Amino acid sequence: MIFGFFANNPSKQARQLGKDVANVVGMAEQTYRPELLGEIARISRDGIAQIVTLCGDNEHYRARELDRYKSLHRDARRQNSQVGLTAYTLIIINTRATALGELGAPVCALIEEFLQRWPAQVTDASTLAG
Repeated sequence: MIFGFFANNPSKQARQLGKDVANVVGMAEQTYRPELLGEIARISRDGIAQIVTLCGDNEHYRARELDRYKSLHRDARRQNSQVGLTAYTLIIINTRATALGELGAPVCALIEEFLQRWPAQVTDASTLAG
């Protein structure tokens, strides 16, 4: 696993996370339609907000949530859900970068820029199938 290799060197880990997020975002923006990018951003935004709300600065809770999102990531891979796979990857990267503090701040900023570029599509409740 790539993250284990950098576990003892936060600076290298932050650089690798920065490369990873640039690759994930670049691939997504070149590959997916705007509505899918909006869905990726919505899932990512919701997941990141949930981790911040539930965990705060508690390392134990953050590790537990990280494990949960890794499981969702595996499920998305098995189901070949590119939207889920991309969103959960961004959530995992953001969570790891947040744990690095100032070293991870540029990585979190890259993810935030992506989220700002792709606001979630607002759906009128009256148009939902019911």
